[in-house]
Amino acid sequence: MILAICRLNREERNAGWVLLGCALRIARSLGLNEDPEIWVRERRHIVETKWRLWWSLCSLDTDLACSIGRPPDRNKVERNDATTQLKMDEMCINPYTPPGYSVSAATLTIIVDRILLRLYSQASIPSSADSVVRQMLKELDSWLGDLLPHLKLSAPIAPTHLRAVSYLHLRYNQCVILLTRPYLLESDDRSCCFTVGCEDANRRSLTILKALHKNGLLSKINHLDGMHVLSSGMILLLRTIRWPTAMMLAELEDYMPILRTTRELRIGRLAIDYMMFYIENLRALLNSQGSSITECGAGEENVEQINIGQTLEDFLHSTAFTAFDWSTFLE
Repeated sequence: MILAICRLNREERNAGWVLLGCALRIARSLGLNEDPEIWVRERRHIVETKWRLWWSLCSLDTDLACSIGRPPDRNKVERNDATTQLKMDEMCINPYTPPGYSVSAATLTIIVDRILLRLYSQASIPSSADSVVRQMLKELDSWLGDLLPHLKLSAPIAPTHLRAVSYLHLRYNQCVILLTRPYLLESDDRSCCFTVGCEDANRRSLTILKALHKNGLLSKINHLDGMHVLSSGMILLLRTIRWPTAMMLAELEDYMPILRTTRELRIGRLAIDYMMFYIENLRALLNSQGSSITECGAGEENVEQINIGQTLEDFLHSTAFTAFDWSTFLE
C-alpha cells in the first residue's frame, strides 16, 4: 500500500493502480477481509490492526477509482458487509485519529462503492438513475446523522484531529457531488433539487479546503489531496460557466491560492493555466457589460447563461490545453 501511495504521489497512476490491486489480493490471502469475530485467538490490538489495514486498502481503492475513473474492486465490494465487519470498538487510538473515525470512514467507503457500481459501472447512466440518486442521498444523510458528536465539524476539534475530521466531511461532500454532478448543467424541474444539492456540497467542500489550507494541512505532493482540490475546482468552474457573475468570479479568484497547491502535479498545472485563462476572459466579459468585478451583483437566476459548448471549445483550443504533454500524463 505504501508503494502504491508513493507511485501515485509521483503521478504514476497505472503503477499505483496495479500495486494497490496486488495489495488487496495479498490482504485477502491473509484473511484480512474476514469477519474479525473469527480471530478469537489473536490479541485485540492485532485484530484491530488487521481490520484497520483492510479498510485502509478498501478506502484507497475507492478513492483511486473515483480519481482516475476506474471501477472499484468488485470482489472487495461484494465481500464487505457493513452489518458484520463494522462492529469494531476501536482501542488502538493514535494522536491523529479520533475515536470512531475508522468505522465512520469505512461505512462511507461502502456507500461510495455502491454509488460507483450502480451509477458509473455502465456505459451510460441507467434509466432509473433518479431513484438511485435519491436512495443514495438518503443513505448519506443517515450516515451524517449517525456521526458521533465529536466527529461533526460543528464540534470543538483538537488540532491533531482537524485533518482527519475535515477529510471525513470532505469525502462526504464529494459523495454528494458524485451523485448529483450529472445534473449540474441541466435546468429542468426534475433535476433542480439535484443541481442545488451539488452546488451546496461544492460550497461546503470549498469551505473545508480553505480551512485545511489556512492551517497548513493540505499537501502539495499528496495525490488524493490534489484530486480533492482539482475536483472541487472543476465543479466551481462549471458553476461559474453556468452563472458567469461577478460574485462567481470573486469565488474563482479566492480559490486560486488553493488550486496553486497542485502545481507539483502535471494535471494541476494545466488546471491552474486554464483557470487563469478563464478568469481573464470572464473579467473582460463582465467589464464589457459594464459590471464591476468587485460587487456581488444580481442573483444567479437573473443572469443570462453563456454558451457552455463555446466555452469548452475555447478551452480545447487554448494554449493551456494544446501545449500540455498528454502522452507523458497518460503513461
